[in-house]
This record gives sequence, structure tokens and C-alpha cells, in this order.
Amino acid sequence: MMRRLETREDIERKNKLRKSILTIIILLLLLVSTLGYAFLSNSNTSKNNPKDQTDKSDRISFSYQDMPINLISTYNDMENISVNITAILYDYSGKNLYISSKNQGILQEIGSTLGRLSPRVQEACYLSCVENLPEKNCSDNLIVWRESPINKVYQNESCIFIEGDIRSADAFLYRLFKPIWRYRNV
Repeated sequence: MMRRLETREDIERKNKLRKSILTIIILLLLLVSTLGYAFLSNSNTSKNNPKDQTDKSDRISFSYQDMPINLISTYNDMENISVNITAILYDYSGKNLYISSKNQGILQEIGSTLGRLSPRVQEACYLSCVENLPEKNCSDNLIVWRESPINKVYQNESCIFIEGDIRSADAFLYRLFKPIWRYRNV
């Protein structure tokens, strides 16, 4: 079977039609995927004030400036932990953060949360140490975790001292991200 000869204009017209159809399909795909993302990722959170949400395990989950914050502890875990600090989120925004902790879980919890505000999070030592880490004092943004049977958080200059377990670290983080009028005995 012989194929019919086509003129240059016919070939250009068919190519132009194919390109137009392909362009429309790609634009529709982009539009549908953008709308789908917008509807699926929409959460009813405010931009500046965290809004609490709890899942079935009652773990604390909220959003701060469209950043999801998920803590390991529950409200009940942190209810009686003393948090005596004057630090605010602004103190960590755009500044290097140093964490002195032998517990990798604490490093992960604090680093993954406050690390979103700080340009650099680095493990360090409080005053002196034998490890190959920078030695920092309370003139730096330093968070010091110490294992203790009593959970509490307190501040000395730019140092935050967290004593206890992960619940104390979460109480500190919760206090930083919560507006003053929303504290729940933390």
C-alpha cells in the first residue's frame, strides 16, 4: 500500500496540531497536580500561632509558620516539668545552635526542631571535654542536657540546661513554640 505524498504545509499543520495537543495535556497535568497538592496539604493552621493537634497516641503535633512540629512526649508527660526560662524563638532564629548531650535521642529531638530556625546546629561541649568537639560557654546559644532522675529546665545567660529525659527536652521545645497565653502548666 502506498502512502500519499503530503505537502510541506500539511506536514507542518499536523506537527503544529500535535504540539498544541501535547502542550494542552501538559498544562492540564500541571494544573491538576497543583490543585491536588493544594487540597491535600491544606491544614487549618495559622501562620504565626501554633495550633495543637493530637493523634491517637496523644503525642504533641502542631504547626509553626507552616512547619510541622512533632514531639515525642504527650501533654500528660510534660505536665509537671518545671520550665524556668526567658528564652524565646527569636533567640535561636538565624543564630548557630550548640547542643551538649551524650544522648542521641535528645540531640535528634532538639536539632530537628530548633535546627529549622538556626542556620547551623552543632554538637559541642559545655566548658571543657575530652571529645573532639568545640568547647562552648554560656555566651553562646548552648543547650546542655544532663541525665537526671528529676525533670526540669532552667536558663543561665544563653545556656539552657535540660535535666532528666526526653520529656524535659520536649517541655522546653513546647514552651518555646507556644504563645505565653497557651501554656498548659509547662
